[in-house]
Amino acid sequence: GGFIRRLITNIRGVTLVEVLLAVTISGIIGAVVVTVHLAQERVYAGEDAFINMYRNTRTVIDKVTITLRMAGYDPTGSASFDPGISYANSDSMVIVIDYDGDGVLDGDETVVYTSHTFASLGIDSLRFAYLDRNHVSLATPVDTLPDINSVAVTVVVRRYEGLPGRHRYELSREVKLRN
Repeated sequence: GGFIRRLITNIRGVTLVEVLLAVTISGIIGAVVVTVHLAQERVYAGEDAFINMYRNTRTVIDKVTITLRMAGYDPTGSASFDPGISYANSDSMVIVIDYDGDGVLDGDETVVYTSHTFASLGIDSLRFAYLDRNHVSLATPVDTLPDINSVAVTVVVRRYEGLPGRHRYELSREVKLRN
């Protein structure tokens, strides 16, 4: 029993100053950890928003490119309508494609593109420039649609200003028509 008695009598209490000092140091370390975490979270949110902007512009420009490359598709040559670009303006376009090759214009074979078409992806603007065979810009709306040789598509997306990083992303691509 002498060992336990010596152990109990040698235990000294912690002073109030030591407790306050430990709490202060712990508080400072905790504040630094929280500040660093919040800063990293903000940077991550900005990078994530930029990745989404980039992905959305790529999605839109790829979809428009695929459709433009199909413009005028009429595999049988028997369409009772005129496939291709049927309306061309700087901010909108209508494309007719005989996807199933039956020569009949079905409901899903008229594609309309405007900025509103892709609003759910955060697209701010969708612009088209029409070029002839000599690479000269045609005035819009284009009156002589068969003169269109290629289309320069520009997609712009903006995002919330409260995050760090880029607030606007623009992507352009020129698409040569197959027909």
